Amino acid sequence: MNVSPRRLRLVLLLIVGAAVLWQRFPLRHGTQGPPGKPIATASAPLTLKRGSLTLDACELNAPHSPAAPVAAYCADVTVPEDRTHPEGRRITLKVAVVPTTGEKPDRDAVTFLDGGPGGAALSDYPLVAGAFAPLRKSRDVLLVDQRGTGGSHAFKCKQGAETDTAARVRACSDAVSASADPRFYTTMDATADLDDVRQRLGYPTLTVVGVSYGTRVAQIYARDYPLAVRALVLDSPVPNALTLGSEHALNLDASLTARFAGCAADAACRTRFGDPMQTLHQLLATLTTHPVDVDIADPITHSARHERVTRASLAQLVRFYAYSPITSAVLPLTLDEARKGHYEPLLGQLLLVQGDLSTRLDGPMELSVLCSEDAPLLTERAEDVRTVLGSGFVKEAKIACGEWPHAPMPGNFHAPLKGAVPTLILVGEFDPVTPPRYAHDIAQHLSGARVVIMNGQGHSVMGTGCAPEVVRHFVESADSKTLDVTCLARERAAPFFLDYAGSAP
Repeated sequence: MNVSPRRLRLVLLLIVGAAVLWQRFPLRHGTQGPPGKPIATASAPLTLKRGSLTLDACELNAPHSPAAPVAAYCADVTVPEDRTHPEGRRITLKVAVVPTTGEKPDRDAVTFLDGGPGGAALSDYPLVAGAFAPLRKSRDVLLVDQRGTGGSHAFKCKQGAETDTAARVRACSDAVSASADPRFYTTMDATADLDDVRQRLGYPTLTVVGVSYGTRVAQIYARDYPLAVRALVLDSPVPNALTLGSEHALNLDASLTARFAGCAADAACRTRFGDPMQTLHQLLATLTTHPVDVDIADPITHSARHERVTRASLAQLVRFYAYSPITSAVLPLTLDEARKGHYEPLLGQLLLVQGDLSTRLDGPMELSVLCSEDAPLLTERAEDVRTVLGSGFVKEAKIACGEWPHAPMPGNFHAPLKGAVPTLILVGEFDPVTPPRYAHDIAQHLSGARVVIMNGQGHSVMGTGCAPEVVRHFVESADSKTLDVTCLARERAAPFFLDYAGSAP
């Protein structure tokens, strides 16, 4: 079906705008802007006192997003870069408090641990502020840009002319090492920073809300600082024992197979598109040997662009779009259009996603996490060659980490979190990167844990439907066992797009 470029751009912008909420995709370079000037209000004070810190009024903004700015209070906190040598270089962490709206707030706070690795909490918070609004009725929300991201001594390296991975990473390492030691930007460094900030702000405990990679940070923080954690909310969690990246290809194929089974079970979708998984593999095979050149108007700048669609391009788009039930609903249509030789929708969607991600993640900081914590344990899997993503991730990670300075982790780093800390675990049925079995792996070691699988959903689900209120009730009670989650059972997968007007009536 042909569609006007203007309408196509509008549809794609709406789809991507909904999908980027709470999504985190690895190995991208980017920057986050610092907090802006304070929002002018008649009643808001210019400073906020918490513990030993005085924070100044500020405004949190999500770059290149329609999300409304959030009024907050910000401060800089200096910490040692290398905590084993506190007399050495010190770095600045950007910290924000979004104050409670309640008249009698609890002394403890809620903290949001962003995903990635590489997400900056202060600039991503406006995207999730609605999900946290119920929690603010009784508690402050604490945000800390993880070291190496956002306003916390962010790593910066420009994309040069290097074409191979080793040369590109080596050049980036040289640039970063001029002002930072990448060995000290790991998850364990981040948890030490978080507890330092907590103490300075005077919060006796924290309720820790982690999403995706942020759930690793949350579990390690709870393990190493058990007296500081009141409760955990793990959204789309990663088991501590998991080597990040080891199952990306396997998980994506399983998610796509399950999601596309819904098309086969729907008469209109089945009649219109047949078997989308079969179409996808046909396209991957075609593009492997015959990449396609496409002329398109850039969906953001509207300038003319000439791009080549490759197997890797298609795999990248499919992976990104599998994260959200809304964008995965458009995949059968996009694949069918490409099968007919119309690659413009596919390329337009890819350019939109790439443009958003390039401003939302700090790739160099991710290497400090990956190379220290996971790459030494990664091994190539022969069966990954036949998957949508293929087997390139492990090989590229090994090459990159051969050039990136990194330190070994303690022997117990990948040990599971154990104990009785109250824990609510939320996960989407079709999550392509942290599937439901990960949630159950975590819960088996935690006597106070409860797993809630949200039907039809993808990755990062805390903002879906009634989930914010369910989380609020859990945080107030710190009891997952008696929590009423019946409202979450109403969630369903988004219906598949039959054309660019949407799904069947």
